[in-house]
Amino acid sequence: MRIAGFFLCIVLASAGCKSKDGGAAGSGAPDPAALKAQEALINQRNQMQDEYKDLVAKNEKLDLQINDVTAKGGDATELKKQKEQLESQIAEKKGSIESQSGEIDKMSATLSSKLDDAGKMAQREKSLADREKALAEREHDLTDQVMKFAQVQKDSAVAWQATCQSGGTIIQQVAAPKNGNYSRKEVDGLMAKAKGAMSKKGLVASDLGPQATLEGEVTKAMNDEDWGRAGVLASQYAATVDAIQVNRLFIQGKIARLQARAKSGKLDDATNAQLASAMNEISRFYGDGDFANANRRINQVFAVLK
Repeated sequence: MRIAGFFLCIVLASAGCKSKDGGAAGSGAPDPAALKAQEALINQRNQMQDEYKDLVAKNEKLDLQINDVTAKGGDATELKKQKEQLESQIAEKKGSIESQSGEIDKMSATLSSKLDDAGKMAQREKSLADREKALAEREHDLTDQVMKFAQVQKDSAVAWQATCQSGGTIIQQVAAPKNGNYSRKEVDGLMAKAKGAMSKKGLVASDLGPQATLEGEVTKAMNDEDWGRAGVLASQYAATVDAIQVNRLFIQGKIARLQARAKSGKLDDATNAQLASAMNEISRFYGDGDFANANRRINQVFAVLK
């Protein structure tokens, strides 16, 4: 809500307030001409803020162009001159905005001082708080617009990563050491991290899907003292485990695997009865959103079916 809108509400409220002799209680009403002047200043300031945003966006584009030309060994002299001119305009525009904001604040203080009626005090404080909030939000929006251009690549990467899901799991890559070499200590650390996460989440090897053999492959590489390969595989193992979320989609997939395992084998009556009881418990946990207990119970059933 703009400041002018706030003061307009006050004017309307004051118009309906009569003194004892039937006249309007004008002593507390802001001057309509002052309100109109303030609204004009606010509109000018808003327009300058939009112009400031456009200038900053153009400056960001020039930075990219200069970097591109420089990287290719070209002459960026003209582009740098344009950048200097733009930065001068940006500084001038910023100064104008700050000056305009100062004038608006002075007018707001003058107009607010007229609202000395005790019955309007609470309304005035709330309205001033709303005004400050609206101004802060506009400044925040302006800053966001300035930063968007520089952040576009990062945002695109994050958005892409968020869509790369399979059953609620986002696979993330673990950066290798800067020198590309792994030590025995680093490999041991990665394996300890992965196994700790496996235990904490209640995961079994089959939960890793195509990566189920990673632990064995790491162990073989370590036995061969091939630390480079062991490090790469251990990093992949740790990242895979870390990315798995024991949630509704995960439990759905695991129940499907459990049912397929049960159908593929010949079960006696006692095992069938045990499986039916377990499925009832699993269904109850799943319905309650207790996916951790559902997962642990499924693991117990898998152990029986082996």
